[in-house]
Amino acid sequence: MKVIDNFLSEVDFLNLNAFLFGPLISWNYTDLKDLEIPDDNLASSHFYHIFHDHEGVSDRFYMLNPLIIKLKISAIYRIKANLDPYRGNEGYKGIFHYDFINSKNEPSKNMTTGIYYANTNNGYTELEDGTIVESVANRMLLFPSNTLHRGVTQTDTKKRVVINFNFYTEEES
Repeated sequence: MKVIDNFLSEVDFLNLNAFLFGPLISWNYTDLKDLEIPDDNLASSHFYHIFHDHEGVSDRFYMLNPLIIKLKISAIYRIKANLDPYRGNEGYKGIFHYDFINSKNEPSKNMTTGIYYANTNNGYTELEDGTIVESVANRMLLFPSNTLHRGVTQTDTKKRVVINFNFYTEEES
C-alpha cells in the first residue's frame, strides 16, 4: 500500500476539480452501491461516471491525462468516478470487496487499484487489515487489486468524490 499526498500539481488538481464539481461531467445514478446489499436499503446508492471500461471510453477521458501519465498506466481495466451524496450523521460502510475478479472467481494478483480523492471530508477507505486512509483532497492511494477494501461515506460535506483506477503498469502487464 502506498499513500501519496499532493499527487497532482496545483494547476492539474484545480483543473480536474473544476471538472469533477462542475456542470460538464455527467453523473449516472444507481440504487446499488454494493451488489450484495438489497436495493431497498436506502443508503445503498451513489452517482458514478465511467471514464473507461470494457464498454467504452468517456468523451471526457482526456481530463484524466495528468493522473494517467503520473501513474504510468500501460493498460486499463476500468476507471470510474464515484460521488457519494450526504446521507446524514452516520457514514455508510460499504462491504469489503475486490474491484475485479477473474473468470476463476479470483482477484487479480497483477493489477493495481488506485483511489484518487478529489475532496477532503471525513469519509475514508478501509483495507482488509484495518488500515484506514482518510479522504484528503489530491491524495492517491495505491494497493494490489487482490486487497479487500471498502469505502465509508462522509458526514461533514455534501459530497465525497473519488476516482477508482484498476490498471496495469509496464512492470505488471
